[in-house]
Amino acid sequence: MKKKIQARLLVASISGLLAAVLFFVGLHFFSGGSVQYSIFLLGGIASIAWASSAIAVTQDVVHPGLRAISYALCVIAQNLLGSSLGPIVTGAFSDRYGITVALQAACLMPLFSSVVFYLGSRFYQRDLDKVERVNLIAET
Repeated sequence: MKKKIQARLLVASISGLLAAVLFFVGLHFFSGGSVQYSIFLLGGIASIAWASSAIAVTQDVVHPGLRAISYALCVIAQNLLGSSLGPIVTGAFSDRYGITVALQAACLMPLFSSVVFYLGSRFYQRDLDKVERVNLIAET
């Protein structure tokens, strides 16, 4: 059971690693054309493939009565840290160092997330064991 539970965050970790590799390859080994576009498309898919695993984890480690709040905070954090700050930081890097350096730095973010998800997988079972067990019964 422990392996199955730990695999949720490992899937997210592999997704981040794959996205980082695809973006790196797309930026460094191809210049324009359908091949580069295809690699970036696959990188985009890999960069969001972590979501289902990570969201499931946030639901596992909180009390059932707090799951809606947990998910809402997860979405807010994702949007504040990624969707809103990502373009601003990338634009600032682009203005200061050029678009190539900015995109290369952006390639490091999925690699960073891969490491964080892997480290999280090491503590996931311990955190899951601390969650209060509540039997949920459907009303009829």
